[in-house]
Amino acid sequence: MEAEHTRTSFLAGLAGLAALGAAPASASATGGKPTSPHGRVARVRIKDLAFTPKELHVAAGTTVIWTNEDDVVHTVTSGASGDDGRWTSSPGLAPGRSFSHTFAAAGTYPYFCKPHFYNDAMHAAIVVT
Repeated sequence: MEAEHTRTSFLAGLAGLAALGAAPASASATGGKPTSPHGRVARVRIKDLAFTPKELHVAAGTTVIWTNEDDVVHTVTSGASGDDGRWTSSPGLAPGRSFSHTFAAAGTYPYFCKPHFYNDAMHAAIVVT
């Protein structure tokens, strides 16, 4: 009886770990939904080897969520021609995965996809006012 209880507890723990591993890259402590201090959220689609929109204008404090709707892995990398470190870049985003970042300060934030750097449609910018 005790062995069955231990096995059940072990399997429940494994299921919990598997669920954590399946959470999107943008998951936060708020149940997997990214938050913004001002509640503003904007979205960028990654589809057909392109970021849409190519230039997104948002207010300071907005959280931008990129979602990979393509069939290949993409990144959201800060910079125009290499990772400039101005904000935390994404890991590789598998199809269906998302990444978010909250832009606190005004400015223009170029970004690109590392694996598809050669493709102009995989270069874009967030303009924060």
